[in-house]
Amino acid sequence: MRKSSSARVLRHRTLKKELGRLIKAGEPGEMLPSYTEMIRRYGVGQNTIDRVIRDFDNSGLIVRKAGKGIYISQRASRKTIGFVLGRDIFSGGHSPICAMLMNQCRIRAKKGRENFKFYLDLPETTGTKTDVPLHQELADDIQNGHLDGVILVWSYGPDETAWIRSHHIPIVSLGAEGDVDAHSVIIDYIDLISKGTSVLAAAGAKNVALLSPAGFMRCSGFKRDINIFRRTLAKQGLIFHPEFILEDTTHRSINAGGEMSNEELGFELMREFLAFHARKGRALPIDGLLSQDDMYTRGAMAALHQASLGPDEGLLIATHANKGSSSLKSYEDHFILLEIDPEEVVNAMFELLEPMMKNLKTIPHKIHIKAHLRNLPAGMNPG
Repeated sequence: MRKSSSARVLRHRTLKKELGRLIKAGEPGEMLPSYTEMIRRYGVGQNTIDRVIRDFDNSGLIVRKAGKGIYISQRASRKTIGFVLGRDIFSGGHSPICAMLMNQCRIRAKKGRENFKFYLDLPETTGTKTDVPLHQELADDIQNGHLDGVILVWSYGPDETAWIRSHHIPIVSLGAEGDVDAHSVIIDYIDLISKGTSVLAAAGAKNVALLSPAGFMRCSGFKRDINIFRRTLAKQGLIFHPEFILEDTTHRSINAGGEMSNEELGFELMREFLAFHARKGRALPIDGLLSQDDMYTRGAMAALHQASLGPDEGLLIATHANKGSSSLKSYEDHFILLEIDPEEVVNAMFELLEPMMKNLKTIPHKIHIKAHLRNLPAGMNPG
């Protein structure tokens, strides 16, 4: 009985895989094999065919026409993309970028461009069927050929991306310049730091601080950011003060294995910064602040307000922001915004992914997304 059941499952799985391959390779309106042909070609019974056809019919990938046959639907021509989101998407105090990118995918799907499956970045560490820690449903869908491509919001490590590629699945990640993945959309923090520092100096700031979420890594990318900040200050005739780098080195961030959100960390870093300088008799030793993260900015603003300080006390603030986000709604009129457009990010991801899904040879490896300046002080040139 057990062998018979296992054999039925295997026949069902085999037929579903073979018909899935035909649907994916075919064109909308193309006829699939008849029941008689499937029985002959795959050695399966009518009940197995019924179950498989019902599965494809329910998913909208085929159209059955009574007395005529089974045809590939228009929907089947769409590619199915796996979109791996940050695990903190539903938590307060974290960047809204994942949700905003997901909304851009919803817009693309509504226009009929692709189908999407969404996964939280919650890798299995035990009991997984793969030799790398991946979200189990994602791993299953890759192994079963259910995905045409994968988009990662923030990169996996080299072992995980190599495992996905070993199944001939194109993969694109959103990350920073030092990420391991070959095909990445890069938020250009070099440009953001250079623009932000320059515009603060042009607006009259003399003592500028940098609020950075990358300090816990102490990696080459973070050191590069500090060097860009230092060099841009020098070009503007300003002095670099190491004590004006607000960074977390304690691994409190959820990105470093801790429990604190970016907003909470922004609050703590600014609170600690103000307390340190208060002990030296300086309430606010800076007149300019550049923040690389919008949620860090929210937290920092809460700490400044708690100390009765902020933009109204002569502090100029330039901050990363996501276009269309409400994260900085209460403050944005006081800020110079370095805006990243989620629509531009998603379009760039597909600019990389689509040629790979078509097996084209010439594919760019990285696309850099630059921040757009908004809310500049009166009389200042956006260029």
